[in-house]
Formats: sequence, C-alpha cells, structure tokens
Amino acid sequence: MKRNGFTLVETLVALALLSVVALAGVVLLDGTRRTVSVTSTALAGMRGLERTRAQMLADFAQILPVVQGGQPALLVDEQGMLARFVTAHGDGSEAVAYRLRRNRLERVTPEGSATLVADIGGVVVRSRSGGVWQDGWHDPRPRSLPDAIEVTLLTRRWGWIRQVFVVGVGR
Repeated sequence: MKRNGFTLVETLVALALLSVVALAGVVLLDGTRRTVSVTSTALAGMRGLERTRAQMLADFAQILPVVQGGQPALLVDEQGMLARFVTAHGDGSEAVAYRLRRNRLERVTPEGSATLVADIGGVVVRSRSGGVWQDGWHDPRPRSLPDAIEVTLLTRRWGWIRQVFVVGVGR
C-alpha cells in the first residue's frame, strides 16, 4: 500500500515540536525585552549622574569670591542647602545653590530649580583647604574659598558615589 502524506501521529509530533520551539522563542524574546528595559533604566540613571557631575564641575570651577548680603562667598550645609555660592555666568554672575529635596538633588538659581538626579538617599559635602579635608566649609574670612569640594551621593542603585571638584579654576 502506498502512503501519501503524514499520519495523524506524525502530524501531532511535528506540531508538538513546533510548539516547543515557539515557546522557547517567546521566552527568549521576553528575556531580551526585560534586559533592554533594565539596561535602559540603568543608562538613564548614569546619564543623570553624568549631567550632575558636569554641572557641578562647571559651577564649582567658576565660583567667585563674592559676598552676598553679608553671607560668605560659599555656604555649605546651611538651612537645607548643600552649597550656596555665586558663579561667573557669561559677562556677569549667577547665584547658585544645590539642595536635597524629596530624594532629589536639585540645582537652584534665581530662575528656578531643576532636578539633576533622583533616588538620592543622602549627600555628604566636604571641603579641602590647606591640604586638610573638613566637613562642610568653615572659614571666618567671608571671601575665602576652599581648594576643592567633595560631594558624595548615596544612590539606591550604585551606593555611595564620591566626586571631587577643584574650586575656582575657571576664574
């Protein structure tokens, strides 16, 4: 007897094998989608940290020894502000402050505030002057500035991130 086509058992086995291959493809595709999502989130966080570093680098490099309203040229850890100072801005100057508010690091100017990076659990600011590191910045001379500022951020994703900025190199 001559056979034309496949038997029912052969067709069912082929269908079962095709189903296993299709299921494996779906699982692989879902894993790839989740990996892309996690990677995109991580990269967005890293971009936020990089923007923050670049903004702080520019601001701290251009700090001016200007006394504002009887306040020192640089205030650190005062009244909820991590740092408050005046920077060179174009042909003039601009008052700048950094603060931690609702787990967001913000840059504050007279025009308003902008969130630089979110999910910040804490911030430590130290300064270096005369070869010595100290918490905050304390100097009785109102126009004095430190040599460097260290900003350490506690992030949820990467833990503590420490950045050191030279002060006033752009003056």
